[in-house]
Amino acid sequence: MAQSLREKLEAAIRHEMEAQTRYMAAVQAMVPFDTEGIEPPRDAVAREEDAYAELREAQAAKQSVLDALRRKLGR
Repeated sequence: MAQSLREKLEAAIRHEMEAQTRYMAAVQAMVPFDTEGIEPPRDAVAREEDAYAELREAQAAKQSVLDALRRKLGR
């Protein structure tokens, strides 16, 4: 089971890193609008919101695996 949790944790960390990359790209795409004080296109706002939601879900999934690992180790 420990190997299974290790694999789950590695996958969760990879997913979080990928989600973080997508979120940062979405935020970066918003910079020109923020800098110029221009209302960003709705699709850009939606992409940023979706990427943030995905990042939060990935973080929660990783935390769930970490909690399971702590229980397994008795900590």
